[in-house]
Amino acid sequence: MNSKNHLNNFTVNINEKTEKHIFKDINNIKEILLKSNINILGIYLVGGFGRGEGSTLIKKNKIYIINDYDLIVVYKNSINSKEKNDIIKKLKKKVSIRQIDITYYEFKTLRKLKNSVYNYDFKYHSKIIYQNKNYIKFIPEFNKEFNISEAYLPLEVYMSALILSLPTKNDFNNLNKSKRFWVFHQISKSIIGWSLSDMIENNLYEPLYSNRFKVLKKLYFKSNDKHKKTELVKLALDFKLNTYYDINLELDKLWFQTKKIHMDALIQKYFIIYKINIPFYFYKLKIKNIAKFLYGFAFNKKYYYEYSNLFLSKLFFLLSIDGKNVDKNYFKSCIKYCKKIGLSNKHEYNFDNILEFLKKKDPNCIQFLESTEDILHE
Repeated sequence: MNSKNHLNNFTVNINEKTEKHIFKDINNIKEILLKSNINILGIYLVGGFGRGEGSTLIKKNKIYIINDYDLIVVYKNSINSKEKNDIIKKLKKKVSIRQIDITYYEFKTLRKLKNSVYNYDFKYHSKIIYQNKNYIKFIPEFNKEFNISEAYLPLEVYMSALILSLPTKNDFNNLNKSKRFWVFHQISKSIIGWSLSDMIENNLYEPLYSNRFKVLKKLYFKSNDKHKKTELVKLALDFKLNTYYDINLELDKLWFQTKKIHMDALIQKYFIIYKINIPFYFYKLKIKNIAKFLYGFAFNKKYYYEYSNLFLSKLFFLLSIDGKNVDKNYFKSCIKYCKKIGLSNKHEYNFDNILEFLKKKDPNCIQFLESTEDILHE
């Protein structure tokens, strides 16, 4: 099954008002992209809305787009950073949603795309916004047997979700309804992340949220904590597919359960080889991370040469949180790596200081905080 040309059914529970709202956004995006100086051959909607499973919410007659709009642009000739930035500026002024992610593929690279989760979804589960030719056919046929690195990626990326879902003072009890919604939204991302990692590792990738629970329930059948994992997965997938506003859950308990599974999976996959524990520091010595550092240093791209230290900062921070207590050794290690990415040496730091620092340093956190608004409530 290849990507579809019909621009409808952006969500599971189709609401005419919401569908029209999204359709208008997509047309505005298309118009701005095609008026740019880029020689655009095709525009495709991927992610939740591309699969027809986008998360939305209507509150006080206002439509909230909970997912990002994820787009792929296929172009010919050349493209530069200025053109990309100009497009984003115009989109922010014109389109109701504040977060739009665009990936650019040069046409001649389509035949060489690797078998990754992202490219699999592009070929088989995206919506065609615009194309003057069937460019999807140039992409190779893919299967669901991905490189093991694809299973590691969600565990790295969604550490940010665990950090974003932590309130100051680790206090989940004094959040208003809007904040409770966004905290649960991020917790559900972590659950989606570690369960996605498990599917990929076992060659059981299922792109559709609506089909994942059946796959994961079977996968976790022999797991020691099968009941907890299946319960959390069902909670997160139901929320993604049928987004609701009033979160009547014990968020602190939910966060710690999710965090434990997430961090156990990450440590198992990254730092245990043939039952031998590998020091966390060795993460910096992985070839891909050395390459990122050298690339960042050579081209003055701060994020790349800070990547390993940021990862270790987040890792030690999350490991340091144990109920209402903070593990002093892990927290000390966290501060050590935070100082390598810009934390001042002049102060003593507490939990809230470091939480705020990491949110400001992590690009995934910055992106979310810049694009999130409070939801109207009684």
